[in-house]
Amino acid sequence: MTNPSNRRPALWLPNTVTILRILGGVLLFAVIFYDHKITWLRIACFMVIALTDWVDGWLARKINARTIWGQLLDPLADKVVLLAAFGYFYFNAHISTWFTILYFIRELMQTGVRIVFFAKNKTAQTPTLFISKLKTALSYLYVVLLFIETINGLLFSIELTRAIHTTAELVIIVLSFSGFIKPFIKR
Repeated sequence: MTNPSNRRPALWLPNTVTILRILGGVLLFAVIFYDHKITWLRIACFMVIALTDWVDGWLARKINARTIWGQLLDPLADKVVLLAAFGYFYFNAHISTWFTILYFIRELMQTGVRIVFFAKNKTAQTPTLFISKLKTALSYLYVVLLFIETINGLLFSIELTRAIHTTAELVIIVLSFSGFIKPFIKR
């Protein structure tokens, strides 16, 4: 039988990756907001930050290190990174106002709900719905597209680009609110 105290540091490994995602996202967007430059290196950094969302979940499952702190920190890390990204792209007129407002409202409401639930019941875990994971993945992909468009200019015609942006924004918002509302709907 293994000594539980030997597992304790391993329990925090996924959470450490999550905390590094938060710090990396804040640092990356602080620099981007400061000098308003998007480079391939910064896109690569963003992609590494996004990849840590998968890594911390994989580690938690692999070493059986799922914690309630991890279930609070992981979505919070995604919110910090994606809100910073969408904030930057909104202020530089790359995404629509309606999308930005709805996205921010949903993320702030969801964060409030998670924090209240966590404060009231520190022993229970709040599972993340698949629909929310899909929304997060699509949001990260949309940010990568926005980054690439910033460097290369429009990848398609203006009409097709608008259609892609509108579709991506609409799908992300529908998934966002579906994932938020679903737990409150009684079956």
